[in-house]
Formats: sequence, C-alpha cells, structure tokens
Amino acid sequence: MKVLIVEDELNILEMIRKTIPWRDLGIDEILSAENGRDGLEIIRVREPEIVITDIEMPIMDGIRMTENLEEGAYRPEMIFLTAHAEFTYAQVAIRYGAVDYLLKPFMPEKLIAVLTKAIVRRREKQDLNREGSKNQESTRLIRQAFFTELLNHSFPADPEVIRQEAERRGIHFNARDCCRLISFRVDTEQAQDSYSRHELLFILENIATEVMFGLENTKTGLYTAQIRDNCFTAYYILPEQEFSEELMRQKADRFADALKLYLSLTVNCVVSGTVTSDEFADTRDRIDEVLLRTVAMSSSLSYLTEDSGTAGDAQEVISQETVVRLVREHKKGEMVMYLKRFLEKNSGHMDSEWMQVIASGLTQAFYGYMYENRLDTQELMQDNVVRQIQKNAASGAVYMIKYANYMYDYVTAKIDESRSEGSSIDLAKKYIEAHFMEEIGRQEIADEVLLAPNYLSKLFHRETGRTIREYINICRVEEAKKRIETTRDSMTEIAMAVGFDNISYFSTIFRKYAGMTPVEYRSMVGRR
Repeated sequence: MKVLIVEDELNILEMIRKTIPWRDLGIDEILSAENGRDGLEIIRVREPEIVITDIEMPIMDGIRMTENLEEGAYRPEMIFLTAHAEFTYAQVAIRYGAVDYLLKPFMPEKLIAVLTKAIVRRREKQDLNREGSKNQESTRLIRQAFFTELLNHSFPADPEVIRQEAERRGIHFNARDCCRLISFRVDTEQAQDSYSRHELLFILENIATEVMFGLENTKTGLYTAQIRDNCFTAYYILPEQEFSEELMRQKADRFADALKLYLSLTVNCVVSGTVTSDEFADTRDRIDEVLLRTVAMSSSLSYLTEDSGTAGDAQEVISQETVVRLVREHKKGEMVMYLKRFLEKNSGHMDSEWMQVIASGLTQAFYGYMYENRLDTQELMQDNVVRQIQKNAASGAVYMIKYANYMYDYVTAKIDESRSEGSSIDLAKKYIEAHFMEEIGRQEIADEVLLAPNYLSKLFHRETGRTIREYINICRVEEAKKRIETTRDSMTEIAMAVGFDNISYFSTIFRKYAGMTPVEYRSMVGRR
C-alpha cells in the first residue's frame, strides 16, 4: 500500500515520515510532494491508496488538488491537515469524503488512528471490488458459521460426524487432526469514541486473523469473531504440528503490541493444549471460565493445562469459590483458617511451582470477586506492595497467608469505597452539564472528579447505562432543541454553539436522540 504526503512545510513532512510505523500499518511506500500541483501528478501516475495533504499550500492548495481529482476515475482516501480551526474546513472534508482532518500541531498517535481508519476504508473498498469477492465472503461466512456451531456443542462429540458436517458445507477439514484453540478478548469501550462497532470489528478481526494465519491465509483459516457488550471475542483453531506454544506466545505478543500501538487497547489471551475437534466445545467452555476470571487491565497470556489447571493428581488446588464466598460474607478469620489448613494438609507438596499455582489461584479469586462487584483492578495491579507480596507468596506458608490478608483488606476497602462512588458520577454529570458546549472528554471530566479515565468510563456506564460521549451528546441535543425553539439562528450556528464543529455529525446525533433532523424539528415547532 502506498501513501502520498503533500506538505510544503518540510519539518512537518519529515515528522510524518519519521514518526509513523509505516510497515506495521502495512504501508510499504511513502511518496511526497511540496504542493498540490505536484501531488496531483503523483496521484495520477502512482495511484497511492491514501493521501495526507495540507490544505494551505503555494501554487495549488489541497482543496484545489482534491477538486481536480473529481475529473478522473481514481480516488484515494484523503486526510486533510490544517493550521486553522475553522468550521469551513470540516465542511470541505465532508464534501470530498475525506477520512478526517487534523488540526496542526498534532500528535503522531492521532495521525496513526486516522490512518488506521483510512486503511480500513480502503480495504473494504478493495474487498468489494475484487473479482469474486462475493463468493469469497460467502465461503468465509460459511466457515465461520460451521466453526461457531462446533464451539457451541451443536454437533455430537464425534470426529466422523463433524467431518461429515464439514463436508456437507463444502469445507475441507480433518476432524481428527490435533489442534490448539486460542482465544482473544478485548474490551473495546475505550475506542468507541473514535470508531463505530463495525469499524472496530473489521480492524480487530483483520489484525488478529493476519497475525494468526498470515496475510495469504486469512480466507481459509477456521475462526469466529464478534463484538458484544463492548467486548471483542475471537477463537482460532491452529494445527498443533505447525504451532508450538512458543510460536503461539509470539503471535499473542504481536497482537497485543499492535492493539497497544494503534488503538491503545489491551487483550487477554488463552491458549489450549492439544485437542481434537470433538473436544473443541468443552475446551472453549474452559477457556471462557479462564477469561471470565482474568480481569486484567494489561495484556495477559494464559495456558490451559491438560487437567483443567490442577497441578497434578497428588496436589490439590485451592478452591477459588470458597475464598470468594468467605470474602463475600466478610469472614476474614475463616478465610485465613481455610488457607492455613489447606497449606498444612498439602505441606508435602510445597515446592515453588505448586506454591505459585496457589498464589495464582488466590489472585484470580480476588480479581474475580472485584469483577463480580464491577470494580476496576487497574490500581490493584499497579500497587507495588501487592506485586512484592505476591512475588514473595510462593516462598512459604507465612508469606502466602500474608498475601491473602493484604488482598482481603484491599478488596473489602475498595468495595466500601465504591458505595460512595455514586456521588462521583453525580459530580461528573454536573460537570458535563456545565461544560458540554466545550471540547471535553474523559480526561477533563476524570481530572475534575479525581478518578482514572478508564475507571470513570466504566463506572459512568455502569451507573447511568450510557457512555460519557453519549451523555455529552444528549446534553448538546437538548440545548440545541431549546435554541431551535427560541432563536432564529441557522443550524450551523446552533451546531457550533452547542459544541459540534461538523454540521453533518450534528444532524446525525440530533436525529439519533430526537427522532428527527434539526430541520424537521424546527418545522414541527413552527406548526405548534
């Protein structure tokens, strides 16, 4: 994929060329021009898929260059740059179907996000235009549907029946092959201000599938992916003979790195042991249990053992359910006694590996309880005291009990604290209601109520049933209604007054919450 940068300020041109991870984005050629006239010639000859262009330039500006493109058949994805925060430039971007426009100066991360959107849009167009794409898409959907049924216990646990079902659908699949099942779970809420659900699914599915299968095999691998309740979940089947645990770890790391770089998201990954098709559904159930317990705010990778996570037939594993029940009932003494007796009973097996398994079980029990109470675990994971005590826990019974004590006190204190958090959301709502006309987001609101942005987002959604962005837009629409009813201001003036810098977006949001466009609302008010 080729990108053309049209920019007369050489320092900005070099900044863009040097700070963007082009190869990681799938872009292998960077072209440049210092004005629109030269840029137009390069577009006509080299046909770059994406053009990043300044609006104000000598000889020919970015707008005139784009207008001249209308005469030809080839149309790249356009990203506009401007040093002026004027509403007319947003209108220009809309008129020419630009992916977005950026106000100078901008951070490289912002351009990476916009480039990602442009790449997604381009790939969708390429898929639609590619010869035979409809048949390819149909085949892909058939394979996904078959794999989804396989994971959901829709077939008997019999390799021969599964083979016949695959054959009936025209799918070449050896049901007796040994495979590994790998699953990803990504909380997408943080990216929903920048991307629609459809765009996020497209981006995440494409990145994960290319990482797992390689670009040349994305149409033939068996996988299923979806976004539901602000969560992207995907399952992939990979041949065991081709994918060692080390290679799986490398692929999971690549996916985690890509998500962090492009979307600032984290992923929880679980890899199974060797399984055959008749074991897929049960293995998926076990993976889901692990994912449910893994409430981590940083990317994580876990492996299923052949015996559902036990450390061996002679070694018991601590009951997470018992620990959670005692914490839930505020029975700290009983929890400590349970742990003491458990350690005494299994003192003959207290090697470092087994103790690490016990420490991990305690950790997941407490994380699971926090998740049950909708508490954010980020602060806990970053607590240096927790890290040190957890590290020492495997050293012996005394340290293990000390760790359990600390975790109990920490978690119960957080639950008590959460009872007063409703007031924090009230403060956040009041701040939004006073400042929605300004350019505000999670960070400004979080600073006001003294909460971490990610935590505030989750808490706000839990308490109000809406995202912060939705609440801001609702406030803006209500104010817009009042102005439509009481003034003769134009829709553009009203849009800017209530906080929108894009009349098209204003109209879309207004219709979403008012059930009609601003013009229709004014007409209705006028008939009263």
